[in-house]
Amino acid sequence: MGSGENSLLGVTAVSPANAWAVGSFFDSASDGTMTLIQHWDGAAWTIVSSPNADAPSTLAAVDALSTSDAWAVGRFVADISSEAGGRTLTEHWNGSEWGLVPSPNTGIEGGNGNLRGVDALASDDVWAVGSYLPDVGAPTAQPLIEHWNGEEWQIVPGPSSSPGPWSELFAVSGTDPADLWAVGVRDVSVGEAVTERALILHWDGQAWKRMSAPLPAARHNPFLLEDVVAISPTDAWAVGVVSTKRTHRTVAMHWDGEAWELVRSANPSTQFQELSGVAARSARRVWAVGTYFDANASRMRTLVERWDGERFRKVSSGNRGDSDLNDVAAARHNRFAVGTSGAIRNRTLILWRRVVPATP
Repeated sequence: MGSGENSLLGVTAVSPANAWAVGSFFDSASDGTMTLIQHWDGAAWTIVSSPNADAPSTLAAVDALSTSDAWAVGRFVADISSEAGGRTLTEHWNGSEWGLVPSPNTGIEGGNGNLRGVDALASDDVWAVGSYLPDVGAPTAQPLIEHWNGEEWQIVPGPSSSPGPWSELFAVSGTDPADLWAVGVRDVSVGEAVTERALILHWDGQAWKRMSAPLPAARHNPFLLEDVVAISPTDAWAVGVVSTKRTHRTVAMHWDGEAWELVRSANPSTQFQELSGVAARSARRVWAVGTYFDANASRMRTLVERWDGERFRKVSSGNRGDSDLNDVAAARHNRFAVGTSGAIRNRTLILWRRVVPATP
């Protein structure tokens, strides 16, 4: 696409021959970012025309129900001079083209918002999450949750009590209308210091409630969750990163129907690694992706981990120079991971893995 920044942030797979990836590219003609959508037809990835909001636009996440029903969400910048100049962006695929769909904003500057995750349960039941800035005096992000009812997007209230002075949601996933998870980050006070903690919200069909998250390190160490996938009411996964004095480590958590618990995950670097995406086909077929720093090569490398029933273990994955992965999707016998590559990570990167079925 553009000669400048090109990135893929989200991916979804309906089948081995139908997958979507979204992100953005830098358009030199308009001197701004534009939406980027690519489609997999079982043989090759091709760029599909996507609309923009007459302003710098980015898509962060995508989910599809069928070949004629898919959603992508992100943001566009209506006013580059304002900290609250971002607006929510939602686009829908009807089987022949992507079209802009109006979505609400709230908070200062006449309303603002940034959508980071989307989950489509049905044609009239789609959720999107992100954040918005509610305050003029001290702009601090708060969770933004929106729902598509088949006719329009509407803002849904978050937890009755504020999750924290700064809170954002990055991903959402559910199994039915009364069982959804959303994850992100929130600021908390630890003594006289302020640190970051994972934010986990659950929708029970009536209201969003904040759930407790286990600590992967000491109380003052910041950590966040970047993605979540729900398989059933008693089986969900979330991944992210925790910062310690010496390194950034991967974080993986599992929901068993009663509580979130930490599970072991791979950390190939002594300096930096994180998990940014997770996908699942079943309780045993769970994949997580991200990036790590390879000290021997002095490069960032793709990180792919697979759940083996006891822990996440690193598996081999491709790279093109410095590389990182932002999201992963799973279809029957196929896995897709997307991200960026290049010395300044300005080129799109897509990894495809064909999983050979086990012999009975």
